[in-house]
Amino acid sequence: MRKIFTLFLLLLIPLWMQAQDDDIWDEETKTLTVILGETTEYGSYKELAEHLVIKAGTNSTAIGDWTFSAWPALQTVTIKKGVKTIGDSAFRENVALTSVSIEDGLESIKNNAFWGCSKLEKITIPNTVTSIGGWAFRYCSSLQSITIPADIKTIETETFYNCDGLIEVTIP
Repeated sequence: MRKIFTLFLLLLIPLWMQAQDDDIWDEETKTLTVILGETTEYGSYKELAEHLVIKAGTNSTAIGDWTFSAWPALQTVTIKKGVKTIGDSAFRENVALTSVSIEDGLESIKNNAFWGCSKLEKITIPNTVTSIGGWAFRYCSSLQSITIPADIKTIETETFYNCDGLIEVTIP
């Protein structure tokens, strides 16, 4: 009986792991979906993911420091409602990143968050953001325009340093 149970587990565990993997990875679209604090095994997608969707977890609403930095294929990021903080250097040096969409609820973009995302052309910053850290968009040389939320309280030093393509900053 023990051998049958062991065999059953050996067959069941890979199927369960595949089901877990299917919940976060879409091979066809190269999209990785991460639930903060709940999805833990996504490092193996660093070289593959072209699109990233980030959702707040039950007990986690912050994207950690350096979490998604230097993902070479990453082109788009969507941050869903409920995520409150983008950590220091969270998306630093994602050289293929062109677009970031952030839904309402985000409050803070920390230092160097998008530093060196040289192809970043478009970012939507919701009105709920009240602080943007220093060098947050440093070397985002393809960024052409940005709208800063009306309720912003803090924009740290050199937030847009070396954003050579930046021609319009709107603060309503």
